[in-house]
Amino acid sequence: MKKIIYSSNFTIHQKLILILIFIVTFFLGSLFLFGIIIWSIGVPDFQEYSLIDFSLAILFPISIIILIMLCCKKGIMIKNKKLYRSQFLFGNVILKKEIPLQDSTDISILTYQGTQKFSWSSMARPDQGYTVNRNKLYVLNTKHTIKKFVIDTPKEALANQSVQLIVDELGLEFSTYNPRFTN
Repeated sequence: MKKIIYSSNFTIHQKLILILIFIVTFFLGSLFLFGIIIWSIGVPDFQEYSLIDFSLAILFPISIIILIMLCCKKGIMIKNKKLYRSQFLFGNVILKKEIPLQDSTDISILTYQGTQKFSWSSMARPDQGYTVNRNKLYVLNTKHTIKKFVIDTPKEALANQSVQLIVDELGLEFSTYNPRFTN
């Protein structure tokens, strides 16, 4: 099994928002879960709990799910001559989806450039944003009429490394036609 792990599923701005949500849900969830545990030890009558207590205690498992999402990374994996788009948690595959390769002969990197706005920005510059470069890998048929998305990455070196791995392991040819698109 050969694999290349790219990066997180989220941008820095999205990670910041998720970290803030994690802190709030972890604090509230653990507080209410701890309160329910202490209360059940002292008071065995379960009818004194309210629905709000249990619904706020559910925030603790939600915070754990958010933490796992923050730790996951995307990548590709080749196993038994099959190509997979995968999710990794600490280097271990937790989710994979096969990319069908029948009638596919070529692989190409398409480079996209665009801008992304910040969700919350100052009133002085409401259109504040940053430039985003994306390198998207596609598997193509002989005539290049059908393309199947493999993965995208902001780093050109990782895209080239992935193409080299796919060419070496699966025998596809690298298509050099690479126009620049602007979204």
